[in-house]
Amino acid sequence: MNVRTIFSLTRISTFCVEIKEALKVLDELLQAVGTGWAQEAILEVVSNYGKQAVMPGDVTVGVLTIVVSKNAVEYAGVMDQRFLSGIRSVCEANGYTLSVSG
Repeated sequence: MNVRTIFSLTRISTFCVEIKEALKVLDELLQAVGTGWAQEAILEVVSNYGKQAVMPGDVTVGVLTIVVSKNAVEYAGVMDQRFLSGIRSVCEANGYTLSVSG
């Protein structure tokens, strides 16, 4: 799988991801970025049609977004190297392409 992931300030969006894969990666991301981030992170699974709920039986989602709360950003700084390196290592281990912007 080659999924383009965009990190822009406090938002990471991954496109066309299988839900089971998305949940696996989210779990790994939270472990990689540390408990401070894990406590503050807000996770959203978003469908092809905006912020419509993911229905039982759905196999894929259009967009998977990880939103890091304002408190976490103020605490650690948005370009915190541990945060970025944790995200990068998990994405690369799962065949993702990580693009950092913002």
